[in-house]
Amino acid sequence: MSKKLTFAEKIKMQKESSEEGSEGSEKLVEEKVEEQPKKKERKPRKKAEKKTEVIEVKEEEPKKERKPRKKKEEVLEGGAVETKKPVKEKRPPSAYNIFVKDAYKSKEVQKLPPKERFAKVAEMWHKHKQKGQKTKK
Repeated sequence: MSKKLTFAEKIKMQKESSEEGSEGSEKLVEEKVEEQPKKKERKPRKKAEKKTEVIEVKEEEPKKERKPRKKKEEVLEGGAVETKKPVKEKRPPSAYNIFVKDAYKSKEVQKLPPKERFAKVAEMWHKHKQKGQKTKK
């Protein structure tokens, strides 16, 4: 019965054989490696038999009629429409929004090509913002 060799043992044996330089020891290494038991072949799996089942078909029940959706709007007298949801009030524009709106109208910005306009407005806002911080201190 032969012993299974690990990878490290095989390398060790090869190094020893190469150091000795004898051909007989190399043959021993090869023989020991080849003596390992072969793995058993697996048996092929059996194919599963097809099972046939009888399925009873039930008669489909007619679909229930859907109720119409509730309307979100009510029509008042005179043709006016009132919604049930309250309309949200818009919040007032910020200082930045007002500044950008005014800056786009300036002649200085209108001369620039469209891609560079916003960069110029952003630069102007940065300067404006710094001036405001200096006066607050």
